[in-house]
Amino acid sequence: MLKKLIILFILIQGHQVFAAVEKQQAVDLISKISSVMKPLADNQDLEIKIEFKSMNNPGAFSKWEKRKKIGLITFSDELFYVENVDLYAVAMIACHEYGHFLGGAPYVEVMPTGSIFTARNKFEKMSVEGQADFFASTICAPLVESFLTETTDDPILLSFCEGKRSDCLTTINAIRSAADSFVEILAGYNYHDTYTSLFDVSRFQTDRTLNYAGEYPTMQCRVQTMVQGLSCFEILEDGTCLNEIGQTIELRPKCWFKENR
Repeated sequence: MLKKLIILFILIQGHQVFAAVEKQQAVDLISKISSVMKPLADNQDLEIKIEFKSMNNPGAFSKWEKRKKIGLITFSDELFYVENVDLYAVAMIACHEYGHFLGGAPYVEVMPTGSIFTARNKFEKMSVEGQADFFASTICAPLVESFLTETTDDPILLSFCEGKRSDCLTTINAIRSAADSFVEILAGYNYHDTYTSLFDVSRFQTDRTLNYAGEYPTMQCRVQTMVQGLSCFEILEDGTCLNEIGQTIELRPKCWFKENR
């Protein structure tokens, strides 16, 4: 009988699910991020609400609650049980979701259907996936750096961050955590995509900006977008950047962004 109880205990323990990050810690961090995003939203006459709820699947999702006026970002409780989701990943995921409302052009468009009827764009004036990633590392990351602490003696990262923004080491670690989380989340949907390195460049060059609802760049392309954003010291109105010596450069990669599409 005792042996059976021991076996049962082991089986129960083996099926327990432990959170990768404490939900309350994540909620507190997202609240801090919300506070520094609010002035940006106010400048665009937007209100952005946050909610947390169980949705059966891990993820974070953005939509208009009131079109072009009130945005809603929903974080599923299941997100905080994903193995690779730590506070750095939470920060970058939150920054990405805010980027859908605050990231600017290019915006989501309706995929052409060939029908004489025009489908309603539920995501009007919401930035495309690639632009939301770019916003996350260019605008949001420097503002949330103080909410995270990161030290590293990795010579590759130290070398890469020379001459880049002061938040580079913290942000590059957040990018890595977020990318690992995205890979794990997608695998749960039987969609298997990964990246080879933080510093690899996607060979694919798009013939049009990826701007349809739910149209994601490849994982390597997304990582490249966020990493290249670390070379942006000031973002200009047209989406180009000033680098560390004040030169105007286009940092959005051609794997998702097509100039003058």
